[in-house]
Formats: sequence, C-alpha cells, structure tokens
Amino acid sequence: SEAMRMLKDLAVEYNTIVIVVGQPRKPLANHRGREAVTQDLKGSESFGSDASQVFILHRDRKSNGDDENMPIFDSVCKVKLDKSRESEPRATKLFFDGARCTFSMLERNLGEYDE
Repeated sequence: SEAMRMLKDLAVEYNTIVIVVGQPRKPLANHRGREAVTQDLKGSESFGSDASQVFILHRDRKSNGDDENMPIFDSVCKVKLDKSRESEPRATKLFFDGARCTFSMLERNLGEYDE
C-alpha cells in the first residue's frame, strides 16, 4: 500500500506514467481457469484504490505442457480494462502467432466481447 502511494506521488511529481505489474493470488482448486478480477491481485486493495486503470490479461491453458510440440496456452489472450477512472470497462483480444502478436479492434462494451 505504501509503495503504491509512493509510485503515484512519483508519477505526479515527474508528470510521467508509471506501470505496475502484479500477479493474482493462487486460485482455489474450484476457481482455476476463470478470469481474474481486480480483487484477485496480490495487494488488491492498493491496486484497486490507487491505480487509474487496471488491465487484466487472461489466456486459457490448453494443456499441462506434457507434449513438447503442443503450446501450453491458447493463442488468444483477452486484455480487459477491469477498472478505470476515465472510462467504462472494455476488452480486446491479443492474438499470438509464434513470436508475433496483434490486437483486434477495441470493443465498445465489455459484454460484446463475451459472445
């Protein structure tokens, strides 16, 4: 919490954008595979209250990695703006093609993404 406040003060003082990368808590067995939300992040209170935006990345696991030729994760990653002080929640897709990746058009409404 203190570190997040210090980073926010630093950003204001130097008029710069600070990006903080976090990770979710380990999910319970019955929640594995579901998309994370801001409250799932370690230090979630700090992320939620101090951040201007919270982006969450979600990629489905395709296998447990036993087969060396099989990719472990799906080639589509959902990038979700879970919290923002300036706009409504939104989502887009990030497509991986080997070492390359591209974004699709930004959706207008988060619900439209979940078709």
